[in-house]
Amino acid sequence: MVNSELIKNVYGNINRLILGDKMDASISRVSPSPKYRFRGKSQTGNIGFADFQVTEKYVPDKRDASKRVVLKAFVVLLAGIEPEYRSKGHFGMLMKLCEQLAQKFKCKCIVWDWIKNPDVKVWAEKNGYLLYDLNAVKYLS
Repeated sequence: MVNSELIKNVYGNINRLILGDKMDASISRVSPSPKYRFRGKSQTGNIGFADFQVTEKYVPDKRDASKRVVLKAFVVLLAGIEPEYRSKGHFGMLMKLCEQLAQKFKCKCIVWDWIKNPDVKVWAEKNGYLLYDLNAVKYLS
């Protein structure tokens, strides 16, 4: 069993879900770095992390993707898995934990905000996300 922990308000209303044991973010090899320099010593997981916020977000309508609606969303801003844990199912595990948290927060969807990594786009499409603009959405209800 892999440890996970929620760290609230890493910066403002941004929260962090860590996977694995806590470690100092300054030694993370994930790019971009999970370290928030302006908050002093920040923590991440030795396997990985996902930074997120719960907010209202414009997303494609579930029934008509050409229209936009405002939903309470679990918005993934940044996520990463340490190099030695990649391609071993940990990213999927982290996203499953995000989905469980989103349901606890009573969110209607999970949004990946501004996806830069093409591998994440491929993963998102394979796992029930709808790509739109530079984002992806998965409806939870």
